[in-house]
Amino acid sequence: MLDLTNIKSVHGSKFDEVVDRIDSPGAGAFTPYHSARTIVRVDQVLPGQELFASYGEEWIPWIPGVAVTQEANFDAADELMHEFEEWIEEHENPDCPTRGELTEELLQAMWKFMVEFPQSSRKLSVIPKEWSRERMKKATLIETQRYLGQSEVESPSREYWTNKGRVSLDFLRENGKCQDHIRPNVSSVPHAGRGAFATRDLPKGTVVGYSPLVHVAVRGEEIYTINYDGRDHGNENNAKKPFSRPDLILNYSFGHRNSTILLTPYGGYELVAHKPEWLEQDIDFLRDTNNKIGLSFDYVALRDIKQGEEVFMDYGDEWLSAA
Repeated sequence: MLDLTNIKSVHGSKFDEVVDRIDSPGAGAFTPYHSARTIVRVDQVLPGQELFASYGEEWIPWIPGVAVTQEANFDAADELMHEFEEWIEEHENPDCPTRGELTEELLQAMWKFMVEFPQSSRKLSVIPKEWSRERMKKATLIETQRYLGQSEVESPSREYWTNKGRVSLDFLRENGKCQDHIRPNVSSVPHAGRGAFATRDLPKGTVVGYSPLVHVAVRGEEIYTINYDGRDHGNENNAKKPFSRPDLILNYSFGHRNSTILLTPYGGYELVAHKPEWLEQDIDFLRDTNNKIGLSFDYVALRDIKQGEEVFMDYGDEWLSAA
């Protein structure tokens, strides 16, 4: 999300090699960058509201039917609602011959026709889907305030998308997953880099954490290949021929020996080792995840875990055989 941003990532991660980059067998197997903090704009976030980060204006692709939440599109949506309200007010005028024909049912039908129009549009993509006369009036108020140079109330289109994903605290208590059960630190396993440590006692059966997954199929293999030009900028005599290597992200991804799909978790729980049981499912299971929100991992405590104890998971027999 772009114009809805209410959190900010503090760039400039810390750099800590942890191991000797020459002698350690773990060198190159994990990233030395860590601890980039995320700041939440508390004054802009209400309880139960979704958090949005900015990935830059160039990030959001144009996908028909998906909201392209850019500033220009929100402004255009507000302008359209303002013009629609002006049209309504014109036809509500006592002198208008069609005044009595403009019913609430007709307005709802007109709005539904517009937002469901089959011709895709970036600007229409952020138009609120549900009809609300109050929203139209608010858009007109904004235009008036803007014209008079007054401070504006919150944009109705932005407000709509900001609150669309908001849920009640009761819903979060029942369905939410705690994300601060672990903290990062240098792993107790030699050459393993950084690991995850329990921030409190976690009884057996506790959902220690949750990670959404990025799905990358066979066509995404190019994403995971890094091309090097072979030059040594410090010493041209050490130059090599251009070469390619797998991206380090592969070390943080999950796979199945009979599938071309790679699953990459994001969030703080990539620090934990992994072998979820559902990866033993057949290929149809993975195929049928298309057009859905996506797979995710729940990390569940198999026994009582003490505060400060490092959290581990089984990588699996195939990983051990290849190690």
